[in-house]
Amino acid sequence: MSMGSELEGRSRVVAAYDLGTTSYGEVHKLQQRLQGQRREGQGRDTLLLTEHRPVFTLGRSHPRADLRVPEETVKEYGIEVVQTERGGNITYHGPGQLVAYPIVALQPYGGDVHEYVLADPIKLKQILINLLTNAVKITPTGGAVTLSCEETGKWVTLSITDVGPGIPGDIRDRIFYPLVSGRDDGSGLGLTLAQSFVHQHDGLIEVESRPGCTEFAILLPFEN
Repeated sequence: MSMGSELEGRSRVVAAYDLGTTSYGEVHKLQQRLQGQRREGQGRDTLLLTEHRPVFTLGRSHPRADLRVPEETVKEYGIEVVQTERGGNITYHGPGQLVAYPIVALQPYGGDVHEYVLADPIKLKQILINLLTNAVKITPTGGAVTLSCEETGKWVTLSITDVGPGIPGDIRDRIFYPLVSGRDDGSGLGLTLAQSFVHQHDGLIEVESRPGCTEFAILLPFEN
């Protein structure tokens, strides 16, 4: 573990660890161990942050045939294929993509996983406020910041676009990493937590940036 810190909410403290680059299997084993401790009332709420080596993970109800290409071809590119017990279909993880795994006790949420997982409008509002605040701070006087919402099939897309200088090239590939910020007064945690929240809801957060235009897009399944 290359970093450990504590993130304190209104009444809970979460131990956050940056594990660096890892294989999917080793972090999965760590999750299982921490989950076992929490079930027994031991340990503490934890947030694991990592980049996986290239891997496709398959949901329990989706066979390897869903890869659409021979598994041997995938392995030739150095990409591991792992069958998991989670729901959903195929997910790719690789270098440059931050993955966040929360391991928390559900008792404060009434023991109901839905109360913890389902979209929290307060959290969503805070994420939008953070992104809008960042956009406003870096947009020159007279410039515009645009917030849009679009429903496309099974997805809802929330987009925040500014006309600022763009994300510096030296941090563009690490913008979702903890403690990385393009502003001198930034905490470097806002985008990390936003990405974690979106992933918990089977969504995506994407960014496109160039001088004069930066767009953050949050894609969430409509059913959530």
